Amino acid sequence: MDHQFYGQQQNPRRSSRMEFYSMALGIVALVTFCTLYSPFICGSLAIVFALLSRGGEAAFAPRARAGLVTGSVALGLVVFLCVFSVVYVLALYGSIENMLIQTEDIVRPMYERLGIDYDMLLQSYR
Repeated sequence: MDHQFYGQQQNPRRSSRMEFYSMALGIVALVTFCTLYSPFICGSLAIVFALLSRGGEAAFAPRARAGLVTGSVALGLVVFLCVFSVVYVLALYGSIENMLIQTEDIVRPMYERLGIDYDMLLQSYR
């Protein structure tokens, strides 16, 4: 008697581990999109694992598709956040140098009130 399985059969070339890793890394990238390095690394790996999990087939498994989407959205958000930050600083201050000068004008009196020499403090970090 020949046993037939109803429903979708798993292709042996597909990798369920890579599907899971893609989805997990995509979620981590999406949750940590406000940081700088984590979403780039996790989002890129989520996309790579989603692409590798196909096993040569045309369609993605649902978990791999979820990892691909969340990783792509996280990368898009991080790139948007970086570009927006630079454009905002340039629009508000005119240049990054002007931003640093104005920040120093605000921070210097705060350190002087605490009795710390600001110039010595800067030299200790150089």
